[in-house]
Amino acid sequence: MRPPLTLHELAWNRNSIALAMTIIAVIVFGGVLCYAFDYLRWVARGPEPVTFTQLSNMGVEAAGSWFDVTPEVRPVHVLQTTTHGRRGRTFTTNHFALIRDKAIIVETGQSVLPATFLAWASEFDEDNAYYNRARRQLNDWGGARIPISPLILHSSGGVTSTRWLVASAISIVTIILIVVLWLILRTIQDFTRSIPIARLRKSVRASEGLPALVAEIDAQLAALDPSIRRSGPILLPLWLVSIGGNTFSLLSSSDVVWVAPYVVTERFYGIIPLSKKHIVRVFGRARQVVAIEAPESSVQEVLKIFYQWAPWAVIGADPAMHARFGTARTALAQLFSKQPSRAALIAAIDKRREQFLAMRAGQVGRAGAGPAA
Repeated sequence: MRPPLTLHELAWNRNSIALAMTIIAVIVFGGVLCYAFDYLRWVARGPEPVTFTQLSNMGVEAAGSWFDVTPEVRPVHVLQTTTHGRRGRTFTTNHFALIRDKAIIVETGQSVLPATFLAWASEFDEDNAYYNRARRQLNDWGGARIPISPLILHSSGGVTSTRWLVASAISIVTIILIVVLWLILRTIQDFTRSIPIARLRKSVRASEGLPALVAEIDAQLAALDPSIRRSGPILLPLWLVSIGGNTFSLLSSSDVVWVAPYVVTERFYGIIPLSKKHIVRVFGRARQVVAIEAPESSVQEVLKIFYQWAPWAVIGADPAMHARFGTARTALAQLFSKQPSRAALIAAIDKRREQFLAMRAGQVGRAGAGPAA
């Protein structure tokens, strides 16, 4: 027989997956740094001063190097390419040739190639369409006998800016990985720091103390049939536990403010409708939302179950609740909505819950006093 499901187990499953993903991210980041070792070494060391004559004598072994180039010859504009980015942005790249006994192609975003410039060298593939275009252009100029260097130069930013960008990128990723790893290890040591459990501090029942709430949920989970599925939404006497692939959420019946049916249309690439499914969304006061998929014929039955479970909550479609809690509502739409504010709606539900609990307590008191009388 399987042991009862506990919040500690749910938190461990969530945190172990997060830890594994973080370790993989660290390994990948380390691999990227190893792969880019030569580039990083050049950035740390700085560009090597070279002249056109020195570049002409270099082969593909110099690919990946960073140079401070003194052309010695006048650059000739060979080609211009234009690429269009998002939002109508246009990027122009100019291609110059340094020509003497050999032609060296230089790519730059500048309209003019300066007297000295910084550039990264890479191998110029002879099978590349761009190589063939440059070759044809040289032939048209009568330079059919002039060979093209196996290196192509790509102009770069300054030494300081390049070092700053590289150091910033490495530092930011390193800090993020360290912070994420520290938070995960901290959460593994104390499972109540796990986000779904920590959110209980925002519950209307938070004054009862986090240990008491965790113990209550564990006790209600232990009362379940051990053979029950351990995924999806699980409705307990006072809690709704929703278990996903690598996470979970907790919602107290006291925190439920709205339960509403929705019809969700699945679309191909967000355009072509494919199918529809019926779901019931359970909204909490602290912006929690739990979605429960149900057949169309069972939606009303599900709403009835939740009415009995949280009778103070608004059940069914409601314009005011949709305006303030609807999942598709934008901040701007909520700002200009004429419906009551979230705070006013929650206050009305809290008042209704207090009245209901007081009425229930009175009924229990009279039932207990009856036999004694």
